[in-house]
Amino acid sequence: MTVRRFPIASRIWLLALALTLAATVGRHLRHNRDSVRPVILGWDNGHYFAWARSVAVDGDADFDNDFRFLAAMPGGGENAQAFAQIFARGDRTPAGRPPNKYGIGLGLLAMPLVFVARGAVAAYEGVSGVEVSRFAAIYNVAFIAASVMLAYAGLAVAFRVLALRFGRRPAGMAVAAVALGTPLGHYIWFAPTMAHAAAFACTTAAVAVALWWREALDRGAAPGLVAWRAALAGAACGFAATVRYPCMVIALVPAAFGLSHLLAGLCPAGRRVAAVGVSLAAGLAGAALGFLPQLIAWKCVYGSWVVYSYAGVSLSPWPVHGLKVLFSPRVGLFYWTPLALLAVGGLVWAVVAARERLLAAAMLLVLGATLWVYGGWEDWGLGSTFGMRGFVDVSLCFMVGVAFLGSRAAHAPVRARVLTGLLAVLAVGNIWLMLAYKAGVIPAAGPLDVRQVLSQPGKILRKARGELRFERHLFGRKFPLFTPADTLPGDDPELAVRRPSAP
Repeated sequence: MTVRRFPIASRIWLLALALTLAATVGRHLRHNRDSVRPVILGWDNGHYFAWARSVAVDGDADFDNDFRFLAAMPGGGENAQAFAQIFARGDRTPAGRPPNKYGIGLGLLAMPLVFVARGAVAAYEGVSGVEVSRFAAIYNVAFIAASVMLAYAGLAVAFRVLALRFGRRPAGMAVAAVALGTPLGHYIWFAPTMAHAAAFACTTAAVAVALWWREALDRGAAPGLVAWRAALAGAACGFAATVRYPCMVIALVPAAFGLSHLLAGLCPAGRRVAAVGVSLAAGLAGAALGFLPQLIAWKCVYGSWVVYSYAGVSLSPWPVHGLKVLFSPRVGLFYWTPLALLAVGGLVWAVVAARERLLAAAMLLVLGATLWVYGGWEDWGLGSTFGMRGFVDVSLCFMVGVAFLGSRAAHAPVRARVLTGLLAVLAVGNIWLMLAYKAGVIPAAGPLDVRQVLSQPGKILRKARGELRFERHLFGRKFPLFTPADTLPGDDPELAVRRPSAP
């Protein structure tokens, strides 16, 4: 009897997942004498988490107590001040609730683990007799773990998609290079409570399902099967947009596949038109169903089914800030992430070389649409950000470009070594930038000054040593998972704020 060996790629994936969970959860729970309890910090982060905690723990979508809790946090600093301003300004939606302009998708995806945490809390209270806070650390840990696991699921799906088209070695090279050499790594390792890692997982899943639908379409499968797969692809695209609204651009992938089939002449024209028509109807229905949770969320919080939740921030129909998005020291994609430029070159080459031309062209369309969205956005710099984080959501596009380059170099040893070396250098450079950013060498909102980053190696290396101390992540002094209900600021914090005086 032969024993099947566990593939090396799977072992690496599991080890990396375990290390990332140990680091992210351990870092969050690490005892800090300046804090009274672990809290999910950050404006965006707090809003994303509020969706999961409020619905799963409180059973509502009213964030009043969530935001008061953050605003009243002792030692909360700028984060507490930012949330206190919600009450100082009297921010309320027409439904009388504090607004939450961010998508509900990550909250929904994290909710199963948050419900598990809620069950653990009930069991602990029953055994110990200690009342546990509705904002206990275990809920934060569930949210963080869900985001990390979603990111690694996205990496696994990306590897599968690429391996089927370019081979396992180029696929592994591409996934590792983009995970380590672009901002994707930062939003998995350092900032999993942002929605970017989950958005990457969802857009990658949407592309995988779209490819599955395309396979049925091109081989002339039964209309019912084609319609079913089209509906799933549409649902995946629609749900991705609930995680982060700009993820709607991923719908360009099935759109490109459908148009290509319509023009390809693989079967009689009438049959092609019928198949694409059925797919379009099913895909739109699926997209509506996938986006339905966001419509319900808006109705609960804002009182309307459709809302522009970013009121006060304009979106131009033209990418007037496009060059800044690509080249600015503030967040420029190619300035911060030269690997992205290499990957785009790989996509262009793939289109010219006709190797997976359609997939590469669809990836270029998605990147172009992403540039159009953020180039037209008034707040194109996206506040505090490591690199151009808007493109993290569609990181699969870069993986496709790198995988194509890897497949072209696979049978030329010299080219393969040069490409591997170049990707390694770019990955190490990006890791150095991530550590510099977390060490405060790079300001939270940029810009990136390369000379400053190179001039403070000691500070950056100290940060690196701290991140690699897994014994501290695992066994260092920690805050309790089951935070007692009487821990400040309490479960029903009273927040005294001063409203701005009338002019």
